[in-house]
Amino acid sequence: MTQAGAEPGALVPFPRGRVLRELPAAERPRERLELRGPSGLSSAELVGLLWGSGSRGRSAVDLAEDAIARFEGLTGLARASGLELEAIPGVGGAKAAQLHEQAKRLGAEVEAKLATPEAEGDWSRVMKLLEIAMDILL
Repeated sequence: MTQAGAEPGALVPFPRGRVLRELPAAERPRERLELRGPSGLSSAELVGLLWGSGSRGRSAVDLAEDAIARFEGLTGLARASGLELEAIPGVGGAKAAQLHEQAKRLGAEVEAKLATPEAEGDWSRVMKLLEIAMDILL
């Protein structure tokens, strides 16, 4: 999203409490994802895109910001139980299940990459992947 005084390419906070359709098309997370790629979005915007919809008066990005804050980051969010996620107003069983499944698949993918012959020769990469996997799975 662009904002007066912001550096080009800098992440600018999503306007809290706004419905996505109220934003100009160029400022919506999905459109910015297409233009700038995932690194051009905040973690809350990426989780919000995964969830797809918010609740009355709150966008999916608002819900994601609340969830990320409550669990102190993406790693904590990935570790949260379904019941813990569902305790956040607007996050029901479907959103909790989506997040858990994505975290589970990411963990499985990291484990699979650690087991490849290519990974065996690149110890710095292996250690980095192991660190990521441990953060997610523990």
